[in-house]
Formats: sequence, structure tokens, C-alpha cells
Amino acid sequence: MITRFLIMALLGAIVAGCQSWTLVEAKPYTLASGYTVEPTRTWSAIKIGNTHHMTIDGPGLQRLIISTDVQPGDKLIDIAVAPGSEAGKAFPEYSAGLSPIEIVELIDNTLEAWDSSQIVKSNIRQDDLNGETATVFDLSMVSSDGLNYRGFVYAVQREESFQLFLYYGTDLFHYEKNADDALAIIKSITWPQKET
Repeated sequence: MITRFLIMALLGAIVAGCQSWTLVEAKPYTLASGYTVEPTRTWSAIKIGNTHHMTIDGPGLQRLIISTDVQPGDKLIDIAVAPGSEAGKAFPEYSAGLSPIEIVELIDNTLEAWDSSQIVKSNIRQDDLNGETATVFDLSMVSSDGLNYRGFVYAVQREESFQLFLYYGTDLFHYEKNADDALAIIKSITWPQKET
């Protein structure tokens, strides 16, 4: 999965000519209109479609994925793909009004479509994320390259839109090394004002 993603990301960046990793410093970082987070240290980030991919040690070792304002009919995660590639086309689409269990299933199906396997979800719960109710859970998974990952998810439905925060890292080292930094970014989210 990761090797395939890196190749697709590189090819997509070369073809598109405008997608590249940039440094995100420890200060407010704008994700989309009205959405900001504040890292506690420097990360590298790339925006692909509506998804921000952030990493400290490299996307094959650990990654924070943030998708904001996903609308009904949209996929949860946008990835770079080479022209003509089928990658990502099988991603399921979001529909509004999902129950917490349906949210977990949607994310599970998205990860499976991204070539992850042996996905185990645990500690499924709801928690507050800066005034919004988040479906939260821990996970473990295996990439198509055979790497074991651990991670966690915060998912929020605001009005009709969906916000995904997915952090994962290699089970042996990178998950623990950067989990607190990723959680700090997630918990720093500021939301745009709701429409009245």
C-alpha cells in the first residue's frame, strides 16, 4: 500500500506539476475555509483534493490524514494517482446522517479499498472534539507491503459534511513516537461557524 502510494504520489506530482510536500511550522495551519489546526512541531504536508496528508518521518512510516468538509457523494480520502490508474476509484462514498457504527464501517471500507488488510477496530466510543461529537476508535492494520500499523480515528459529522482525522504509524516505532503530536493537532481543530 505505502510503496504503491509513494509511486502514485510521485507520478501524480510530476504530472500535475503543482502538488508537492511543504513544511508546516508550529503555528496555525489553514486546512480549508474556517478550518485550522495548530501543530506543536514542524510536519511535512501535501494537499491532494480535499485531503491533507501530514508526516514527520515519511508517509510510509507514519501519517496524519485530515479530510474536512467531505460532502455526501464524496470519498473520505483523496490520493494522488498516476493518469489512467484505478487506485482510489473503489473508495466508498460518504452519505449524511450515519450512525457511529456506520462511520466505523465506512472508514474500514475506505482502508480496505486503499489495500489495507487485517483491520482491527477497538475502543469504539464517542467523545467531544472542540464542541462537536466525534466517533473515535483505535485500529491496527497491515499494508499490502506487509507492514503492521497502529492508529486512531476521530470522525465528525457537522451538518451535512464529514471530517476525518486518521493517524497511523508503524507498530514497532513510529506510532508511539508521533501519536501525541498527531493527537495535539487533531484536538487543536477550529471549526467554521455553522450556517444558521
